[in-house]
Amino acid sequence: MTPSYILNLANLFNGSPTHQLPAGAKLFRGYWASQVQFPCGHWFSPTLDYAAEYVAMHAQCGRTKGYTPYISECFTNEPLTFAVLQQSHIRAFAQAYGGTWNHDQIVRDIPAAFKSLAQFDRAGFFRPSTQEYFVCSPGSILVPCNTMSGAQALAEASRVKGHDV
Repeated sequence: MTPSYILNLANLFNGSPTHQLPAGAKLFRGYWASQVQFPCGHWFSPTLDYAAEYVAMHAQCGRTKGYTPYISECFTNEPLTFAVLQQSHIRAFAQAYGGTWNHDQIVRDIPAAFKSLAQFDRAGFFRPSTQEYFVCSPGSILVPCNTMSGAQALAEASRVKGHDV
């Protein structure tokens, strides 16, 4: 029997429009970590500036933990199809799960929801309001090509913010 939250997620994406990324499309991910990792998460942006903004937003927390900032650039190794999520993912998933949720759950459950809809080609979802991609299996469909770290990543964050980060 399919869990109700999978059915709720399926209903959330059932009939949703799709967004295509061609093979070779660039995506970026900003993050703070103790060492360089790829993919180190599931949220990606089509712009370097958005990834740098993420580094800037989390600078205080990252420094407090002794982490290093990174901005990874990657490209798609094949054309990808994303379900479009027009609404706030936070509210939509809270409603689907009937309360709190975490990223580990949606990484596991969104592919199951797509499978229940026979949408096996969905790589994740796209949020047009923020231009963010949530990629369910980034390690298998994205190829890392460049990573900025430390001072270089902070310089990009500072450039985007217009002041030192």
